Amino acid sequence: MNISFKDKTLFRNAHRRAFTLTEIAIVLGTVGIIISGIWLAASQVYEKSRLTNAINQFNTVSQNMSNLLQGGFGRTTNPCPSTALCDVTAKMVAAEIIPSAYVVTGSSPATATNPWSGNYDIWWSPNNFASANGIPTYRMSFYNVSLSGCVGLIMSATTCKPGRPGCPVTILAGVTDANNYNLLTQPAMTSATAQTECNHNSYTGGANSIEFDFTN
Repeated sequence: MNISFKDKTLFRNAHRRAFTLTEIAIVLGTVGIIISGIWLAASQVYEKSRLTNAINQFNTVSQNMSNLLQGGFGRTTNPCPSTALCDVTAKMVAAEIIPSAYVVTGSSPATATNPWSGNYDIWWSPNNFASANGIPTYRMSFYNVSLSGCVGLIMSATTCKPGRPGCPVTILAGVTDANNYNLLTQPAMTSATAQTECNHNSYTGGANSIEFDFTN
């Protein structure tokens, strides 16, 4: 009996082995690993970008605030309604101390945000934490940042000598003084110390919220 070419093709197709569940699982697992690797790489790039933006935000505003203080702001009049610590973010936005790029669009009174979408505030008090020479001081707050971002921001912010214009003197990471890090009296900041500070989660702003005090 002669078997035609068509018959031979049908015969081979009928006996072609299908993929097993194990083979399908291996293929899907491999694809999953590739996608996870791409996602991780993209997340790392995005996180690095957010940290870079946060460092720029820190440097820009601290320099603007230093210029404001050196010009005599707060020496003769108190920008707060009382002598207590108060939020002057809206005032600093109006004075363009905080650039418009960091301002929440349409907010009234004006509020600011950081690259992790948490609040970004400037606090003022000439009495609560004034320096020994009487220069009014302020506090810069980054709320709800990532752990790696918090560590990176601290390490960048503490590269200059504490007390110099635009350089913080204290890092706050909790509601008690025990959680604060005095850069004037304590050892130089390390990555391990910075991570410890960032891991304090008792502050009302939430875990990985970080604040810096300045004297000028």
